[in-house]
Amino acid sequence: MAAALRALESEGLVECEAGVGARVSVRNLATIRSDFILRLALETEAARQCAARFSESHARLLGQLADAADELAQDENLDAAREADQRFHLTLARLTEAPSLERTLASLLPRLVVLEHGSSSSREGHPLTHRNIVEALGKSESKAVSAIREHILDAQRWAIGQHLSES
Repeated sequence: MAAALRALESEGLVECEAGVGARVSVRNLATIRSDFILRLALETEAARQCAARFSESHARLLGQLADAADELAQDENLDAAREADQRFHLTLARLTEAPSLERTLASLLPRLVVLEHGSSSSREGHPLTHRNIVEALGKSESKAVSAIREHILDAQRWAIGQHLSES
């Protein structure tokens, strides 16, 4: 039980206080924005590092993961889409060869994947797919950073909009 609570706490889903117990974390606008700022910093650096090391094998691997994530999001298979989205982003981080970057992102992503609030197909004008990110990685560091930045900012706008509509 204690291990499960520690895992939930590390994902930001519960707050534990000694002598008091655990309670479900409240997701408010400030927390959502703060988490997305951290994600943006981590993933833009991951894109920069990955683009500098990008190879044909990286393109194939990330391309397969990107296509799976994009297809599942279109099919509205939300659980599978969530997993595929996280797998794509964590694999990109792994390719940086900076294990702490991947570990930190792994603890952050579960609470930021916006598909938990609704399907991406209900999002109007969602132009930047995971495939676009892979293509940008193969062009240059600046294009990779721009692509991942737009992808994350789009997710942030949508997550904040969902939070506001649920409030």
